[in-house]
Amino acid sequence: MKNRIPIILFCLLAFSSCKKNIVELNIQPPEIFPDYKEVAIPTNIAPLNFSLNQPFVGYVRMVGGGSTFDFKFNKGKITIPERRWRKLIKNSIGSEINVTVLEKRGNQLLAYSPFNIYVMDNKIDPYIVYRLIDPGYELWNEMGIYQRNLENYKEKALLENKMTDLNCVNCHSFADNNPDNMSIHMRAIHPGTYIMKDGEIEKFALSEDVGVANFVYPSWHPSGKYIAYSTNDTKQGFHINDPDRIEVFDNSSDIVVYDIENYEIITSPLLFSNSS
Repeated sequence: MKNRIPIILFCLLAFSSCKKNIVELNIQPPEIFPDYKEVAIPTNIAPLNFSLNQPFVGYVRMVGGGSTFDFKFNKGKITIPERRWRKLIKNSIGSEINVTVLEKRGNQLLAYSPFNIYVMDNKIDPYIVYRLIDPGYELWNEMGIYQRNLENYKEKALLENKMTDLNCVNCHSFADNNPDNMSIHMRAIHPGTYIMKDGEIEKFALSEDVGVANFVYPSWHPSGKYIAYSTNDTKQGFHINDPDRIEVFDNSSDIVVYDIENYEIITSPLLFSNSS
């Protein structure tokens, strides 16, 4: 018991000293990316990690639901411990989490003005599907369709174009978020529209007599029996001096409806004609 008293006293003194060295800056919260300040979140969202526009060392203090926890960060990269985040979310449903960023300067901690994250009493669909491609217009031979679990940061490749001879895969769309019913296009090699119905994949290639060069942007009918597609003739234009080097424009566009059960294209003069 005698050995514990000095340790307890030391911890209390250290905490007291740290608390005295916190300086309230009374300025706006720091600029963060992504900007999560004053947002509302569902209860099953992954930790909202963020970065600061200045790579300093410091601490983050999170307060919510009667609990508080602090954690250290380096180089302006904030990674929130997942277990503590889950507990904080659970205790803060229907209220807010108060977040304070503290910058370490010598023996002082400079506290920026806090911001809030509001926890709603609901959940979201835990998965999102997206295409990953380099953010440029020069190369597109490496791309894929990926799924991420929004409750954590686990990502899974659904289709990578290294499986399809490095062609272009794009414009994926699900019927009412059902992964068993999906539409996706391929360009260049293996061209055509691929439609998954109840887990079975069919390829649909347009013939020249249809009058439609290709399907582009899709939208499923709620019944899952029809898909409305736009048809587009898009081109790229490049500027010499403007910092926004590229413009994309559409020479012509129409809308058609594809009946996936009867394999028919449905058109209307209101949506598919030279004057529409």
